[in-house]
Amino acid sequence: MAGHKSANLLLVDDDPGLLKLLGMRLTSEGFHIVTG
Repeated sequence: MAGHKSANLLLVDDDPGLLKLLGMRLTSEGFHIVTG
């Protein structure tokens, strides 16, 4: 998409598996992910 800008997202959850899954999916869509 022309002009698409990446967003920074903070993902926080107590389930490490869910954080990994969401992080991979959102990263593949162009988001910059930080987990906590």
